[in-house]
Amino acid sequence: MVRAELFKQVEDRLSEGRVEEALALTDQIPADDTDYKFVLFLKGNIYLWNEEYDQAQSYYRQALSNGFKAGDLYYNWAVAEMELSHYENAEELYRQAFELAPEDIAPLSQIAQIRLWRKEFKGAEAVFEEMMEKFPEKYEGFHFLADMLIGSDNIEEAEAFLLPLEEQFSGNAVYVYDRSRVMSAKDQKEEAFYYLKERSHLFQGSDNHRYMYKKACGRLLMQIGDLNSAMPIWVDLFENDGDHEAGTYLISGAVSAGEYELALETADRIMADAAHGKDYLLALYFKAVLLEVLGREEERQKAVELFENTVRSISDIEKDIEIVSLQVGVNMLCGKKEKSEVLLPEIEKRLMEHAGNDAGEVEQAQKIIATLREQAGL
Repeated sequence: MVRAELFKQVEDRLSEGRVEEALALTDQIPADDTDYKFVLFLKGNIYLWNEEYDQAQSYYRQALSNGFKAGDLYYNWAVAEMELSHYENAEELYRQAFELAPEDIAPLSQIAQIRLWRKEFKGAEAVFEEMMEKFPEKYEGFHFLADMLIGSDNIEEAEAFLLPLEEQFSGNAVYVYDRSRVMSAKDQKEEAFYYLKERSHLFQGSDNHRYMYKKACGRLLMQIGDLNSAMPIWVDLFENDGDHEAGTYLISGAVSAGEYELALETADRIMADAAHGKDYLLALYFKAVLLEVLGREEERQKAVELFENTVRSISDIEKDIEIVSLQVGVNMLCGKKEKSEVLLPEIEKRLMEHAGNDAGEVEQAQKIIATLREQAGL
């Protein structure tokens, strides 16, 4: 069985979730076959698809020791390392993938993402610059840098960075999306919405771009106050794309419209489907608030207890400011101000340690602290 045929048959089985059949196909190739090293690579891919990352690593390592060396092997192996939170190993493997396939920007994009996740901003910026130098015709490198500037509230710097790129990338959907984000951050919500709407054709090239466009428009319409236009977007994203964050926006819109039962139903659906992360907690928080409004005290107490138990199950390293903000909200809902008094000093310490000596980061940390203190009534 030639490589292309075997690869296609395995991919077909995996697309249908038939993992055992995919493995059985690879087992047909004897160890002394000249293509056996490729078979080891395929086995790694099967285990990667099935989220058995240690097994995937083992087969990638065997494929490499048997002489199979390709960008895809290093890239997929890096994905397995990422899933196991071995970020340094993953970065090294992505770099090797790029050296074997220097025409592919994806490994560099992943290295940049790793450095952002690890808060290594200067290192991330160095990778963005490498991407811009090696792929000047592609917007990915520019996008990552713009995204970092926007995400850190350096809006003026983001605008100054993006404007000179307009002539080159005005027909690029992601560039248009980034420009709209800058407008929105400058409180030019309506301008941002119409800027996107006039360029909607640029987002029709892929499902990812269409999704990006719908979500951006939904947020802007909510911010403008056009709830009637925003709600169908959130329904579409929640029902057809399974977007839990869209579901939380749907809850918010339903509450604003006084449709409490729709909001409760949506919260329950998110909780039934989402992992115990931010979307789950946000839905649970909304549910507790709604039950308070509706005077269903016994159910509210159960929701609060479930919220607190879920938060306790999340490790400190995974608790970000959004989750802490929800904790503060639940404390206020329950009249437990003293819990926030204990919680916030530790969060303030973590924020200031992260900010270090960077004046911009310190200012941003102080704003977050002030907001949390106000929310907690302290």
